[in-house]
Amino acid sequence: PAPPARRAGSEQSLRDSTSGDDGVQAVTDVVVSGGTLTVTAAGGAGSDVSEDASAKGLKRDVGVVVGDDATVTVDAADDALHSDGAVSVSGGTVELSSGDDGVHADGDVTVSGGDLTVTTSVEGIEGAPLTISGGDVDVTASDDGLNATVGSTTGTGERDAAAGDALARRHI
Repeated sequence: PAPPARRAGSEQSLRDSTSGDDGVQAVTDVVVSGGTLTVTAAGGAGSDVSEDASAKGLKRDVGVVVGDDATVTVDAADDALHSDGAVSVSGGTVELSSGDDGVHADGDVTVSGGDLTVTTSVEGIEGAPLTISGGDVDVTASDDGLNATVGSTTGTGERDAAAGDALARRHI
């Protein structure tokens, strides 16, 4: 299989405003462990793309991992961080704007450190299950702020979640 897409200690900027393709796509893992990565996919949140287009910010088949001192900014017409497996944020600063899910995983979503901010989304963070055990999480969503599609939502720490016109601040 192809090696994972990795960015460590560098500054990268990817902008794809017209084709409707994914910003970063990997067959296995997308790992960002340092440096700065800025991605705009298909014109960003609020842009219209065709039903058959994939306009995700960071997309992979196995896992999306952000950690250490990475700074990741994604503005995507579809999901900002998307994985058919798992998504993990263990450090760094992640700021997402999405036309659909801020973070989407068919498997686990784990936030154990860093700052994760979803400024625009339909579903803020969606996975099965969701585990928030550290870091700062701030989610704005027009539907579910946190959506544990299968299993349960567990975690510790404080988070803000805006879902539609409701704003909740609680410890989970």
